[in-house]
Amino acid sequence: MLIKIICATQNDLIWKQIILIKFISIFFKSDLIVYINNEIKKPKLHNLKIIKINMDDSLFDFSRFDSGLKYIKDSNSIIFGFNDTLGNGRKLNLPLFIYILSSFFLIKKNKIDISCPIDENGKEFWICPYFFVGKHKILKSLNWINHKEGMEYLTDIQIKELKNWIQNGWRRSHTATNEQKHTKYLTLILERTLLKKKNLIKIRKFSKKSIYRKLNSIFPI
Repeated sequence: MLIKIICATQNDLIWKQIILIKFISIFFKSDLIVYINNEIKKPKLHNLKIIKINMDDSLFDFSRFDSGLKYIKDSNSIIFGFNDTLGNGRKLNLPLFIYILSSFFLIKKNKIDISCPIDENGKEFWICPYFFVGKHKILKSLNWINHKEGMEYLTDIQIKELKNWIQNGWRRSHTATNEQKHTKYLTLILERTLLKKKNLIKIRKFSKKSIYRKLNSIFPI
């Protein structure tokens, strides 16, 4: 089982992210490759294979994920991807370590296709991709960068809700530039529509109901 880790971060990896990769390597050291943004410093990961690649930043982590998925050619790989917020805004403690590790084995046994955080509003649910574990061929088939295609699946009311959230609900609502807000808006369109054409995907949800998520919110690492 080949494990490919896409570190779709704009900044250098933080210590919790490094520890998580080392934890995964205990089980998959000989079959693990780590891909990092060419713009960041190479992390200290002992003898693990680390490859620097050019990651497109035009759509934040979405375009960086897309860059990594396009670079990886082995269709049988299991991909673990994460962005800057994992462990830095989004809690990363021992229960999530175990959740991520167990997802590799469930995918290998074809019990699931993707394991990822899920947000929902009572009517629908969508991936919140600050991390994910999934089959390469499934992840590569998702729409990571074509926001025009994504808009076809959203109603005028949904689009208005996204725009209002960026202006009033986003943590950077009062500090981001207009250009950054527009880019965030495009990524929200993609986030909401990643799963629109993939009804048959078997998803392991890291949702608010997940015991792993509940424990992760209170456990120290």
